[in-house]
Amino acid sequence: MAKNESWTQLKILSLTDNKLGEKGAIGLAKNTSWKALKKLNLNNNQLGDGGAEAICKNETWMGLEIIGLSGNSIGPRGFEVLLKNQKWQHIKEILLPDSQYGGSYNYQNTVVKFWHDGIDQFVRNCGRGPRRNY
Repeated sequence: MAKNESWTQLKILSLTDNKLGEKGAIGLAKNTSWKALKKLNLNNNQLGDGGAEAICKNETWMGLEIIGLSGNSIGPRGFEVLLKNQKWQHIKEILLPDSQYGGSYNYQNTVVKFWHDGIDQFVRNCGRGPRRNY
C-alpha cells in the first residue's frame, strides 16, 4: 500500500481495526503518493508510541486535516511527537478520545480531542499552549 502510486487523488482513507502495529505504521508512513489525503483514520491499530512517531515522519500528507488515532495505546512519547509535528501544515484535528489523557484542546487552529484535565501543563511543555474547546 505504501508504494501504490495510483491513488494520487485519495482524500479519505480509513484503516480502522487492521492491527497495523508499529511495523505497519512505519510502512504506511513511507507512502509518497497520497498527496491529496485530507482525512486518515487509523483507529484501533495497536500503533503505540513508535507508530505515532513513524506516521509523523511522512512528508507527503502535507494537506492532512484530520487524523483518528483512538485505541492505539499512544502514551506520552507518542503524544508529544504528534503535538510537535510540523510537517502537517493543515492539521485541524488529532483525535485521541480514549487515550490516557482525555479532553479537548485547540492549539494553533488544531483541535486535539482527548479526556483528561491533567494534560494542560504537558501540552504547554510541548510548545502548543492549549485553549479549552469543549
